[in-house]
Amino acid sequence: MSEKVRWVTKISKTVPDNCLIRGYKHSEIIEKLTYTQGMFLTMVGRLPTQPEAKMMDAILNCILEFEMQAPTVAVACHIASGNPEIAPAVAGGLLAVGHRTTSPQDAAQLINDAYKMMKEGGLSREETAKSVVDRYRMEKKRIPGFGHPSLRRVDYRAKSLRDVAERLGIVGEKTLLYEAIHREFVLQTSKTDIPINVDGMMACLMNEMGLDPLVMVGVAMLSVEPGIIAHAIEEIKNLGPLRYPDPKTVRYDGEPERPLPPL
Repeated sequence: MSEKVRWVTKISKTVPDNCLIRGYKHSEIIEKLTYTQGMFLTMVGRLPTQPEAKMMDAILNCILEFEMQAPTVAVACHIASGNPEIAPAVAGGLLAVGHRTTSPQDAAQLINDAYKMMKEGGLSREETAKSVVDRYRMEKKRIPGFGHPSLRRVDYRAKSLRDVAERLGIVGEKTLLYEAIHREFVLQTSKTDIPINVDGMMACLMNEMGLDPLVMVGVAMLSVEPGIIAHAIEEIKNLGPLRYPDPKTVRYDGEPERPLPPL
């Protein structure tokens, strides 16, 4: 009697003297594909077109580094300060990727939902944008992919990605819809200093290429990881005193000093 199958995967299979990744021999991938093409094949399940590969090169470069302002870097440096090993520092830094930084997932889901509403409802871009912004403002929620703590009016990374996408012919309906949502947001709030940020533009362009929002998170992690690694190595090589918050930046709002009650 054969054992019950417990694991099923469409990604890879080991064969004599090789491994098949999405059906292609790993040895041929090593010899013939760039890292971007191999990454795309492994994560998405198909080979990218030439424009898609060039677009992914730009996306992988877009959040390489943003100094100590990036929570991913700050976390990695604190961990390396306490435990000067590269793996835990990088792993810890990646744990900071999520709903509030680095990840395009929420913006991608917003775009997909808005696009579906527009098509099913026979709405124009402007009508869809107004509906989306009205709902987010009524619920007092932040629109994902808008704004940055230090980049005002324009996020240069988002602009550069948009320029590359325009040259490659990747800008499509979903990007234009998201930009319409941003225009409606500015119209309603007069907040001209809140741009589409890099996460939002990444979401637009990876949506245009048909990537799943979960895949987008993985791509963002690959993009931010070199910066995390570089800072973690620097922290370990130049190991100084243990990092901890400056006491001047910490305020205690708890109970005043008091004695324990009788036991």
